[in-house]
Amino acid sequence: QDPTFNVLIGSEVALSNVAGFPISRGAMACGVVPDELDTNKFDQLLSGEAIRILAMDGICDSANMGSMIRSAAAFGINLILLSKDCCDPWYRRSVRVSMGYICAVSFMRTNDLSGTLTQIRQKGVYTYAAVIEEEALVMSSVANVPKKVVLCCW
Repeated sequence: QDPTFNVLIGSEVALSNVAGFPISRGAMACGVVPDELDTNKFDQLLSGEAIRILAMDGICDSANMGSMIRSAAAFGINLILLSKDCCDPWYRRSVRVSMGYICAVSFMRTNDLSGTLTQIRQKGVYTYAAVIEEEALVMSSVANVPKKVVLCCW
């Protein structure tokens, strides 16, 4: 069966000229960025039996974004919720660092992350945040981790 994409081969110089920057990895890809999840599909996800959401607030470094996407895929995250001031998860460095896992996770950007998290909690989804405090609850001490959960990273 023929692939649904074309493979073109070019020299490092030709690829660098097309991209507008030096291509040192020997490969380049071009594709269509999928639409972000709309509110109807978001509500459908929330009404399901189980969901794992990673909420990111103000993540500005594209390498950090890519590594968080890769980790999210490893932990079975269904949706990544981005604040309005997060960097573009489809930036080339983020895509590279994610090792392609960006294609396995849905994204939704929100102008009011706090408000969106409040709405999610009202629909029965538990929210946990990564904090550095001695009094913080360690996830392993949670007796029954809920099937609907949001993990927050600032």
